[in-house]
Amino acid sequence: MPRTAARRYRHFEPANSSTPKLSKSSSAEPHASAEPPHLPANYAPHLPTEILLHILSFIPPRRTSQTTLASFCLVSRAWYAAAITRLYEKPSIHGKNFDPFVRTVCPSINAHVRKSELAELVKVLDLSSLVHHGSKSVTARLLGRTKANLHTFVAPQASFGLNCLAALSKCQQLRVLDLGLISESIGLQDLIHALAKLGTLTTLAFPRCSLSRSGFYPRSISWPPRLASLTLSGGVDNEIVYRMATLDGCKLPPSLTKLSLTHCTAVMASTALELIRSLRDQLVTLHITDMPRFGVGDMNTVLYDLPKLLHLTVSLDYLDCGAFRITPVSALEVPRIYPLQSLRLVLSGNPAPPEYECSPADLEININRGFFPFLHDVSVAKSCGWNKGSHADELLGLAEVVEEQDAKNRKARRGLYASLSDEEVARIPPGGVWEIEG
Repeated sequence: MPRTAARRYRHFEPANSSTPKLSKSSSAEPHASAEPPHLPANYAPHLPTEILLHILSFIPPRRTSQTTLASFCLVSRAWYAAAITRLYEKPSIHGKNFDPFVRTVCPSINAHVRKSELAELVKVLDLSSLVHHGSKSVTARLLGRTKANLHTFVAPQASFGLNCLAALSKCQQLRVLDLGLISESIGLQDLIHALAKLGTLTTLAFPRCSLSRSGFYPRSISWPPRLASLTLSGGVDNEIVYRMATLDGCKLPPSLTKLSLTHCTAVMASTALELIRSLRDQLVTLHITDMPRFGVGDMNTVLYDLPKLLHLTVSLDYLDCGAFRITPVSALEVPRIYPLQSLRLVLSGNPAPPEYECSPADLEININRGFFPFLHDVSVAKSCGWNKGSHADELLGLAEVVEEQDAKNRKARRGLYASLSDEEVARIPPGGVWEIEG
């Protein structure tokens, strides 16, 4: 976090002050000091806008700063004008301040009766902290009032429904849409129809709990043209994923570079691999965890299937001892160099038997063989057990190999760091193996 600078200002008298000064010929007895001029209670010194903006730059951009920004706005009209945009562009909304926020942004049910200018300042509307506050109509009203400049929306758990999709489709500046917390079943056809109108959308997370596919049998899906990150979860079934992989009209756009599959209870491993292979020339980031129908070894070929993959998060349950022993398909094929930079291993609850489990040594061997020359960040969940028993020594050996490789890359500034300056390379966290919770 950036350091905040504290500065002290001393009160001083200007050179042309009218306060009388003692001369040599004046009396030695001190005069009574002049009383300071009486100032009104609401007096605030005038400061240029540049100074006010500089003061605002010392307020850190976090949730706890909202009270500070609100107090800043109460000083004077000039201070209000300088800070009101930042106060409302990313409000921290929770149970206690939700109703006052709604009354401020939506002073009337009908916008043509009474409209609030503050609604157009909202750019990030995060309602993830709400559970039973508000209603679906209130959420739809908030989307309708903030649609002008809203670029990020995180839906609440209980107060988002079908009637919110119409207002959501009118948010033409929306870039990030997170529906992962929604508990109510939403028709897939209605959701896809609303998403088709969001031409600037780049990040999308499907509802995690439920998604109704009744009556949805299209031969084509109109995906947002700029979609770059997609999270599939919950009610996305096996057939929908299969259509995304095989049918030309349902395939994901070529702009997609990040895919996440999590908590898809009906998706099989073979179908997920079909989808992954259909994106082999564009995926850079892949996240696969908590898939009940996946088994040990189902994701062994994921690195071979995605030659451009840079960041991988996968459950150790879906790998076995042959996961990183990547060999050519035929004798005529040259061993491939994989551009993988970061690897994150977690556990979904069904580890492989000891004789088949993936170990740190399996990854270390292939790094020494030169298959992963740019791998500099390996994160392993504590639940994987790599820090216990015989794996503990293997983990230390893996850490040494990763650190040595990262040091060489920094020194040579090739490959991963070729396009970066020396200062940018110095700001990159050092490579190594990290233990994470979860």
